[in-house]
Amino acid sequence: MFALGGVLAVTGILWLVLYKDVPGKARESKKKNKGNVRGNFKKVVKVKEIWLIALFYAFCNMSLISTISFLPIIFEERGMTKAGEAVAVILGTSVLFNILGGAISDTIGTRKIFLWSRALVFGACVPAFGVFNGGLLIIFLVIAGAAMGTFAPIMMAVPVELEKVGPALAGTAIGFIFMIGNAGGFIGPVLSGKLMDITGTFWSALLFMTVCFIAAALIVLPLQEKGSLNKNGASIRHH
Repeated sequence: MFALGGVLAVTGILWLVLYKDVPGKARESKKKNKGNVRGNFKKVVKVKEIWLIALFYAFCNMSLISTISFLPIIFEERGMTKAGEAVAVILGTSVLFNILGGAISDTIGTRKIFLWSRALVFGACVPAFGVFNGGLLIIFLVIAGAAMGTFAPIMMAVPVELEKVGPALAGTAIGFIFMIGNAGGFIGPVLSGKLMDITGTFWSALLFMTVCFIAAALIVLPLQEKGSLNKNGASIRHH
């Protein structure tokens, strides 16, 4: 606990020392919305794309948190001796693809395809967790981690690029997304656990996790991207 607290303290100090607030128009835009919490929230919740991203994150979290919570138990039931280490492969791989996924999205100039396709990829990997062992299982864990690492940063980039949100309301919008998404993360393990209790098998939970990712992919399909990205990663508005 001391080690974890120390890491957080160092992170806070680094942020305080290194972060510089954005200059120019973004700062002026934020000043216009300063002190108007209720008004900012009302503006954000009226944006359809924010709801789509929030629900996408909620269904992803239903499965992701359930996966992280129950996979060690499922692996142990299947006779695996290092269940925790195996599950950590997902998060370890996601660290690398947090950078690669976002960079590739910037280069190609689109967001939505990286959201729905990676949700489907992770969902397709979930049943494999209940079937395979050894090297083949690790491959599916790596693929799932790559999918997770790719859609996570891209999902957070979308609100900033929306004309009705932008940098001025990004904090409110992302806060709303996390609120809805974390509610899904709370519900997911509860439902997964109940399903396993009722059915007496972990397959019901794995099926639930898969369905959640399919639902997330379907939810985000109507997302309208408000512009493409230029070669420098800046948003280009279409009028």
